[in-house]
Formats: sequence, C-alpha cells, structure tokens
Amino acid sequence: GVSPAAMGGKGGYGLPPLLQPVQMTTQQMAGQWGRLPAEKKVQVPSGINSAEMMMTRMKEQLNVFPVQIIGSEGICAGASLQGGGNCFLHGKVIQGGIELIVKAGTPQLAQAVVERATAALR
Repeated sequence: GVSPAAMGGKGGYGLPPLLQPVQMTTQQMAGQWGRLPAEKKVQVPSGINSAEMMMTRMKEQLNVFPVQIIGSEGICAGASLQGGGNCFLHGKVIQGGIELIVKAGTPQLAQAVVERATAALR
C-alpha cells in the first residue's frame, strides 16, 4: 500500500478527510451508539483477513480513532468535519470480506462514510 504521508495524510485517494478521530472508550461508544439516528450496513468484498489489518486501514484511510478490537471485530470513532455529528464504525472480518455497520448523526454522513470505507477496505 501507499503510506499516509505519501498521500499527504488526506484519508486516501487525494480526497479531503470526512472525519476527525474521536478518542473514547468502548463504554462511552456503547452509550452513544443507540443515539446516532442514521445507520448503514454493508458487506465489503475485501482481501483483509484480520481485525488488526482492518483497523489499521480504517485509521489511515478514514481518519478515525481505533477504539477496540475483539476477536474478528473492531470499533472506531470519528466526528464529521462538515457538521454531521459523530460517526461510529463497527467492522467484522468474515469470509471474503468485511461486514460493516456505520452509525452517524445524519444519513448523508453515514452514506459518505460507507462509500469511503468500501473503497478503503477493498
């Protein structure tokens, strides 16, 4: 892959970052998860085969904070730079890809992050 520095640290593909990292604990994230109104679930075809690899990719490409890895699953937290509120990602490494749930303050943000994540996790 290309290092984030080589891409100017712009969340990949020369696109401006959608999110900024938000540092929080798993407990804090769990408490706020249900309060975010927008939710998108997708299955992303991917060659990634470990939660660690998935989290590294999310951190580098999506500019989110890696909250926790539990087995084949990982959770990340970010906040919109355009005022869409917080955005949480839950990824699970499955056969041939990743099951992704994106929770966000607005449907527009959830959709944008899903599109970005789909490209980042291929």
